[in-house]
Amino acid sequence: MRSSPRPPTSIPTIWRSRTRLRERLAGAITKLPKTERQVVTLYYAESLLLKEIGELLGFSESRASQVHARALERLRGLLEPETTAAEAKEE
Repeated sequence: MRSSPRPPTSIPTIWRSRTRLRERLAGAITKLPKTERQVVTLYYAESLLLKEIGELLGFSESRASQVHARALERLRGLLEPETTAAEAKEE
């Protein structure tokens, strides 16, 4: 038996959800170690390449990539418990 389709989500609801996500992400970024925070900010906010970030911060492109990957892992860890808790509330 097929379940009925979910009602469409309203635009204001989507914007509130995105705003909450951005606030959570900004809060999680502030918890990163300084170098990881710098790499994430330069990569996503300033749109620099990893090579450029490495040159700016004084390490290789490879090291910039490692720091970026570690920062993303850490951010997932910081955000995941909140996401899991929010999903549990919806059920």
